[in-house]
Formats: sequence, structure tokens, C-alpha cells
Amino acid sequence: MDLTNTPAEQLDHIMESQKSFFRTEATLDTGFRKRSLKALYNAIETHEQELAEAILNDLRKSYEEVYLTEISIVKAEIREAVRNIGKWSKRERRKTPETLFGSKSYIVREPLGTALIVSPWNYPSSFC
Repeated sequence: MDLTNTPAEQLDHIMESQKSFFRTEATLDTGFRKRSLKALYNAIETHEQELAEAILNDLRKSYEEVYLTEISIVKAEIREAVRNIGKWSKRERRKTPETLFGSKSYIVREPLGTALIVSPWNYPSSFC
């Protein structure tokens, strides 16, 4: 795998593409979010050795330490999110104030941004 930086002149185009896709509301579907998380999980598995080598080069961490403190933790978080995203995304009924008599109140959780950021705690892994 060739790791290269994205040229700065491409960043505006990439961000606008992300915003455009977000406006399609495809990310509201929990199935889409599960598929995206599973794709991230598979990418981590596929490139596990390269990730470990990069962290070894940067921080001198052994493969075992990288797996225990980086890769396994992120993979566990992804598995938990896939298992629970339906519950976490479910609309929740709330008591409506009397001043709004005749209406119903809900908490609706939905994605608000254009990028998934996975950067738990203070570890060097950031797989996005």
C-alpha cells in the first residue's frame, strides 16, 4: 500500500464532494452507516500490517503493542457501533410541554457532518 498525502489543491474538491453526498440524505439510513462501519473494519483488517508498520516507524511500538492498544480497541468500538446503531438512532418520544398541547415531542438522532472521525482517546490511530 502506497501511503501518500492528498495534495492541498484537491482538498476543496473532496470536501465539496462530501458535502454534496451528505445533502442526498443517504447517511440517514442506519443500513448505510452499518455498511460504512463494516467497510472501515474490513479496511483495518486488510491493512493491519501496514498500520502496525507505520506506528512502529513513528512511535517504535511493537506489533503486539499496536494490536493491543490500537487496532483491537478500534475494531471493538466498530463492532459495538454496528450492534447498537439501530438502538442509538431510534427516535425517542419525550413529554411535550403543556404550552404545545396537541403536538408530540421526540428526540431524533441523526448524522450532522460530512466526515466520520474515529479518533478514540489519545492513541495515535485515527482511521479516517
